[in-house]
Amino acid sequence: MPRFIYEKSVSYRGYLIIPFVLARFEQQSVFSYGLLSQLGDRGDHHRALNPAALCSDRLEEAVLIAKNHLQRVSGYEGKFDYFKYRYTYHQHLFVIHGDGGRWYYDHYLPDSLTNVAAPKMFASHSHCTTWVKQEFDRHQYPSADLRCTYE
Repeated sequence: MPRFIYEKSVSYRGYLIIPFVLARFEQQSVFSYGLLSQLGDRGDHHRALNPAALCSDRLEEAVLIAKNHLQRVSGYEGKFDYFKYRYTYHQHLFVIHGDGGRWYYDHYLPDSLTNVAAPKMFASHSHCTTWVKQEFDRHQYPSADLRCTYE
């Protein structure tokens, strides 16, 4: 599977639209997309790859295809933006989310839409991001900045 372009992801109607390069033809990229649902496995298109079955030679158009598809098929809009605090770090995606004063994170590898985070609870958003960065650095990579990818 090619790398998901998490840094170009877009939150829309309770989903995170994540573009990726599906193929290359004569130096031209063909873009597709994957989806994550804030409902997790209860979401109709959680971890779906290109449910609209359309691609584009422009990344922005692939995202537009996904938005149009979700507008047609999804009645869910979400009351809050679950994907508001998302970060890319060494091409990994981290989604930080809070509920009732407790904070959690989801962790997605560069080539997979499966959450690999172990369950852990934090008292604040900043405590969660600091812990994620420290643990990731300790096990994977030298220190670098978490890059915020939200709009």
